[in-house]
Amino acid sequence: MPERERATPMPEVDEIRDDDAAEPEPTDPPAGDVPEPVSTGTAAGENETESDASGISEPDAVPEEESTVDSVAQPAAESLAEPVPEETIPERATDTGPAEFPRIAAPAVLVGNPRLGSNPAALPATAEPAADSVLDGAEFDRLVVRAASVRGDEHRHYGDTRQDSMGIWSLEPPAGLDVGHLVFLGCVADGVGSQPLSQLGSTQACRLLRQHVVPRLPELLSPAGDPAHACAEVMSEVAAGLRTLAAGLQAGTEQVATTLVAGLVTPGGPGTPARVVLFRVGDGTCFVLRNGSWQDLLGELTVDGPVLSTATDALPMHPKSTVATVVGLEPGDLLLLCTDGLAKPMMLNASVRDQLAAWWGAGQVPSLPEFYGQMSFRAQTFGDDRSAVCVWLNDHG
Repeated sequence: MPERERATPMPEVDEIRDDDAAEPEPTDPPAGDVPEPVSTGTAAGENETESDASGISEPDAVPEEESTVDSVAQPAAESLAEPVPEETIPERATDTGPAEFPRIAAPAVLVGNPRLGSNPAALPATAEPAADSVLDGAEFDRLVVRAASVRGDEHRHYGDTRQDSMGIWSLEPPAGLDVGHLVFLGCVADGVGSQPLSQLGSTQACRLLRQHVVPRLPELLSPAGDPAHACAEVMSEVAAGLRTLAAGLQAGTEQVATTLVAGLVTPGGPGTPARVVLFRVGDGTCFVLRNGSWQDLLGELTVDGPVLSTATDALPMHPKSTVATVVGLEPGDLLLLCTDGLAKPMMLNASVRDQLAAWWGAGQVPSLPEFYGQMSFRAQTFGDDRSAVCVWLNDHG
């Protein structure tokens, strides 16, 4: 381009428009003459040379090489946008409507024909929030945990609170003991159904359990310790805390009555068993699923009769009825802590035992939503609250 044109700044679009507006109205040319194209002031006009804006319109006044510049400087307006590389241009979405979310199947019916629906009907008449269900889980070296506390069909139908509770914790190993880097504590509690404040008792029992287990970890975990004594002491301290709760509520101790079952797990090293301390008061229990079969780790329970009878122990009234044991569990085993809302249908119905073994056996760990759906299975005459803590032992460190 000549030096004159490079030194002269490009006029603004508005200036070009003003100059065009000042020129006289063009008249039809004589026949046979072809007029020179006139700048329109569009976006393409910003690339015009100054010679167009300064009135030089004779073809012989423009150097020949500028004809090439003019031909490039007047593209169509829509072509001015920078081209997008072909691989980054997204495919045009097809109008197929909103994505269809897969429906979650209704809870499986494993026993009979339940007469009550499983959907909540009325809300509990309580001042404090009362969740219908609680769901939790965790994954550590050598063990995976799923836990849930589900309101039963009867409580949902009549608008009663869920009286079960559960808790899971990862505790700091005590100094000086070679127990690895993880101590897992899980528990489930079943508030006595005939008592008006039992849901408060079961919730508080879980909190108190952790509070009083922590200072007794050396005795509970040490090979030279006395786990049975330590478990009995923990339950006595939980009972004392429940009596304090009842006094603060100006209620009798029996009104906060609850059962409680707990498990303290220290995973072993590769190829070695995990050490598990189990203890309970009341009719909650512990199972292990091994090679497709369920085994009761705390002794056979009596499953007939009401939830609480004169033969059923509960806290805070019967802390001295603590049952405790220490077991070793192998990689591939599943430890199950549960309230009687799950224990009863399991012990009385092979269909329940078999289905749970199919869901949870062979190292199959469900997702949290899957676990909640499995815990919500339907069983005629078994409409009580249902709580469980499942611990899958594995050999993956």
